[in-house]
Amino acid sequence: MRNYSKHIIGTLLLLIAVTSASFGASTEEADDCSIPELKAFDFLLGEWEIEDGSGTMSITKILDGCGIRETWKLDGFNAVLVRTYDSRTKKWFLSFAAHDLVPQVWDGRLEAGTWIFYRDWELDGKKRRSRTFWKPTQSGGFEKIVEQLNDDGKSWRLHARSVFKRLKKKSKSKH
Repeated sequence: MRNYSKHIIGTLLLLIAVTSASFGASTEEADDCSIPELKAFDFLLGEWEIEDGSGTMSITKILDGCGIRETWKLDGFNAVLVRTYDSRTKKWFLSFAAHDLVPQVWDGRLEAGTWIFYRDWELDGKKRRSRTFWKPTQSGGFEKIVEQLNDDGKSWRLHARSVFKRLKKKSKSKH
């Protein structure tokens, strides 16, 4: 049993050494969490509420500023979304998980000044494609748009649109 444990520990140390060497060989930019692309979604940071009152969202920086986490609390629906940027491919990636255990992975690319995230999936044997993007509103909030390909992939149709406003901080009352 003791030799088996030493073998496992030795294997783990070897994996750590190889992995560290591989990551150490990457560019300095890959480790720099101050690159401009990592500020692309700073307008989303904060506490938000959907204008129709159906839910809230908390958006924070994670991983020393190299990633973003969104925590959603909607009517009967909770989810977590994590965004990370790959400086080698110049793409954002979005991983979405909800209580329904159907994970989603989206890849984002910059198109005409807007980061647009795409996801290919299948429903009832038919291939589908969705895209989503966020844009600031004049009122200081933002809107999230989700579209799906229609007409056998010829045009996009609106699937969902949500408008978010900053969640008002509860004032402390003196008694």
